[in-house]
Amino acid sequence: MEFAYRAMDVDGRVRRGHKQAAHAQELEARLAAEGLDLITCRVKRLPVRRGARGLRRELLPLCVQLEQLTGSGVPLMDGLRDIARDAENARLRELLEALATGLEQGRLLSDTLAEHPQVFDAVFVALVRVGEQTGHLAEVLRDLADTLRWQQAFAARLGQALMYPALVAIVVFGVLSFLLISVVPQLVAFVANLDGRLPVATRALLAASEAFVNYVPWLATLVMVGWAGLRFRTARDLRWRERVDAWRLRLWPLGPLRHKAELARITRVIALMYAAGVPLLDGLATAPTVTRNSAVSAAMAQVRRAVLDGAPLGRAFRVSGLFPPLVVRMVTVGENSGALDAALLRLSEWFERDVNTRLARLERAIEPAVTLVLGALLGWIVLAVLGPIYELAGTLP
Repeated sequence: MEFAYRAMDVDGRVRRGHKQAAHAQELEARLAAEGLDLITCRVKRLPVRRGARGLRRELLPLCVQLEQLTGSGVPLMDGLRDIARDAENARLRELLEALATGLEQGRLLSDTLAEHPQVFDAVFVALVRVGEQTGHLAEVLRDLADTLRWQQAFAARLGQALMYPALVAIVVFGVLSFLLISVVPQLVAFVANLDGRLPVATRALLAASEAFVNYVPWLATLVMVGWAGLRFRTARDLRWRERVDAWRLRLWPLGPLRHKAELARITRVIALMYAAGVPLLDGLATAPTVTRNSAVSAAMAQVRRAVLDGAPLGRAFRVSGLFPPLVVRMVTVGENSGALDAALLRLSEWFERDVNTRLARLERAIEPAVTLVLGALLGWIVLAVLGPIYELAGTLP
């Protein structure tokens, strides 16, 4: 792994640099051989790029392995190095070695995790820190593994549900483009002697072909420019981005799914942090980091401000406008009974089941809907092409 170090030479001058070493002791020995005395060193952070971001997919098996090792009494540093030796991903090995070296230097695991924010988010670090402080690290890692497992399963099911219609839409668009640009103009020349007697379907197809050839390139350009302008404004205008993200949560059919998935993620994170001993205000401050939707983040900031002003959590959820009445009622009951974490966890599980049910319905509805649309388009094209031929055949003696 690569270390960033500060060392002193024989003249008392401080030297800074980077050097590869297996651990801090080897780095110190190598520097001493060069006449340098090590002052401080740290493992160089992984650069923020696709390779590092892709390590997030490894968090679930990593949590499971660490939970098993911690629960069986294996020292955490030895466990990290054992996992690193068996890892096939070179960047994962580098990351695990960096974490083990941080532990070897006497730092907490949560502190070493915090040095790699592109892999471990604020919630992950905060929960691990609480697990270390309370001595329940294995339980925290198990809860994190359950959360990551659900998030990955939901993302995979959503992608699977959208893959079929996306592929069909691409194929249909390609076929229609070919027909409207190449085939239909030839059909016009073929039926030029049938003026006034073209079927309605054929006239509609000819009009669609003319509009596609003449206007679609301009329309596509306009759409791309509009999309680029929207992205530019949302990147620089927070209020506009919040309005766009709020609209995305309402857009049917995926908007309600996204909304409930965000609610499941938020309530689960708050429940995990509260059950682990994180103060409620700290949990409310950290929970928005698990979402990329700025409307959800703004609503959670409003919830935290209301709690800071002395409002109960249930009332704060109601004021935010993001959470349905069911959440408000169950959170209020949880607060009154002293079981807020259990109430939030039940809410999260209910939202997860609801999302899975709705996603299953969407999967069952997509295939027949796409089949009907594709059949209607193909039927229209066949009718429009064969109609003039039958008309012409009927006029022959």
